[in-house]
Amino acid sequence: MKIALYNLEEGKIVNTALMQISSYHKSKRDVVEKYIPLLHNTYDKIYASSLFDYTPKDYVSSDIIIGGSGFDLKTMLSTEIEKCDYDWNLYPDCDF
Repeated sequence: MKIALYNLEEGKIVNTALMQISSYHKSKRDVVEKYIPLLHNTYDKIYASSLFDYTPKDYVSSDIIIGGSGFDLKTMLSTEIEKCDYDWNLYPDCDF
């Protein structure tokens, strides 16, 4: 499967939920990459995450799996994904 990850606060904040989603799908041998809107129709699944409710959500379509406190506080990662480690490869410039 081809998986896209859409961090609505890209460049501003490291998103640990997307890091766990990435680890989960990579463990399933799926191809995981950052979301590119022009390639929208080529993805099997797209995950979007936002931490802040004031972040614009104009480009989030109904076929995207959404989560994060910027959308609502009720949506949670599945237990299987929650158990995954962080995929730091998503943020190679992050000096954690």
